[in-house]
Amino acid sequence: CLIGQLKRDLESLLTEHLVSQLIKDLVPLLKKDLVVRLKRDLHLLLTEELVALLKLTSMVALQMNY
Repeated sequence: CLIGQLKRDLESLLTEHLVSQLIKDLVPLLKKDLVVRLKRDLHLLLTEELVALLKLTSMVALQMNY
């Protein structure tokens, strides 16, 4: 279970890295404010996913204790 968790964390980190690379590549092509907005939206999405993952993890941990 822990290994699966680590794997997922790595995948999300890789995804985040790829997204930031993509944004860097697109910066010259886009207006600056659009890039900032895009980054913020992506960051919010990633944060929401992490929060959901934490909630799920804590729920599973609670069930394991019983």
